[in-house]
Amino acid sequence: MLAPNEVIQIVADHYEVTADEIKGESRKSKVNLARKMVCLALKDIPRTDIINLLNKSYCLINYHIHNMQYQVDQYEHIKQSYEYIKSKIHNQMAVKLTLSQLKSLHDILNHSLSKDTKNNGETLISLHIDDINETVRKRIRNGKANINFEAKQQYAFIIWYEQNALKYRNTNPHGYMTLVDIINQLKPEYAKITSGNSARNQLPLSRGGQYE
Repeated sequence: MLAPNEVIQIVADHYEVTADEIKGESRKSKVNLARKMVCLALKDIPRTDIINLLNKSYCLINYHIHNMQYQVDQYEHIKQSYEYIKSKIHNQMAVKLTLSQLKSLHDILNHSLSKDTKNNGETLISLHIDDINETVRKRIRNGKANINFEAKQQYAFIIWYEQNALKYRNTNPHGYMTLVDIINQLKPEYAKITSGNSARNQLPLSRGGQYE
């Protein structure tokens, strides 16, 4: 599971509010709903952690959890939001990187994306890499280290790494070591890949049989 602050960001993005609003005192209905959803999404961590994160009382945290569970059971649109948020939480992996590493990664991905793709497979991988690069850009702009990879992005990055990483070993040593650091954090999550199967064989396919 992601760190609690990352969960808050996922919920904030879903409800189009900010993490600071969720942690603050805003009583806007959309913010209040997002705050309750955070409590439900984090219900399995110690209550004291949620209390410290949101600066709310034990009783209020418990009320939010039970209230949102009731709403999930009663209202389809709340249930759909909760299921979507859970899928985002559990399909992501946090990769620990410094801001310096993020900048090196951004340089490499920019260079790679400037090249024309040769086939549909490369184009689809490139789309995922472009999404990763956009997230990296935003993290750098906001001065935030680390990055989250969704499941498909993890597979796509491993394939991209296999095809491109060595090109940067001499031209961008710091960037290359950043790629190695990322892959060392990603691969333990996919023992089936490291045991010999190609990452490409694990990438989900679209209906047309192409890699997504």
